Amino acid sequence: MNRFGTRVLIVLLLVSFGVFYGVDLATRGTERIHGPLAHENETAQHHDEQEPLPAEDVPLEDEGEPALPEPPHLDPAALSDQGKWALRIGQVLQKIAHRIVESVVSIYETFLEA
Repeated sequence: MNRFGTRVLIVLLLVSFGVFYGVDLATRGTERIHGPLAHENETAQHHDEQEPLPAEDVPLEDEGEPALPEPPHLDPAALSDQGKWALRIGQVLQKIAHRIVESVVSIYETFLEA
């Protein structure tokens, strides 16, 4: 195998390790917060016991998507200086993420329309 193939293989192994390690950390964190996750057998039995909600019970927005609960609004005057900075950083990151998603969607739309 040439040098390029070896590098690609090493990067592929590192990325796959990172993905699996990240999933493991996320699972552990979720279990710490919400308790142990159900196993496959318990999950299958649990799904059989539950009845699906009728479609009329789900509130819909104008576009036919389920309505999301409104996030809690924080009073910036009641926060400490550190809380104010954290709130501002969170708002900036949220705007950046929203614009990145809009950009990716617009790129895909231009490819699909062409």
